[in-house]
Amino acid sequence: MRGAEQAPSPARLAGLIHAFRGRRLLVLADLVADEFVYGRVQRVSREAPVLILEHDGAEVRLGGGANAVHNIRTLGGTPLPLGILGGDAHGRRLRALLREKGVATARVLTGAGYRTPVKGLYLCGAAAHPGGGVMGIAGWHAAREILRTRRRQWLPI
Repeated sequence: MRGAEQAPSPARLAGLIHAFRGRRLLVLADLVADEFVYGRVQRVSREAPVLILEHDGAEVRLGGGANAVHNIRTLGGTPLPLGILGGDAHGRRLRALLREKGVATARVLTGAGYRTPVKGLYLCGAAAHPGGGVMGIAGWHAAREILRTRRRQWLPI
């Protein structure tokens, strides 16, 4: 029986992060749009036991493998994503977000008739905020996720 694993030291972690600088990494990725919908719960529906969310806003972020690509870029590496997006609004937004982050998208294909996968996250609180928190009486708190949806299309192999 092995003993408990020790967490890596801060110096070791800093070294690993530094090792990303200047590295080119090919990333075979599932490029997913994370769509965050923010709002406030107004009441429970009279027709069914479900919450009625007052919509405050929405935003799309890099999700799935696209998030991993962004993390590599943030750590100073040069990610080379290889994946597929749909020609739909979510696919165009993800491609634009990758470019805004300084990521080359030459290896990101657009599939005819393919729909970009979307993970929908519905967040609520006293005043849901696109920055990821909600404003409560005592200050900023994490938003509470009340629903998650998934829209995807399988590609034939």
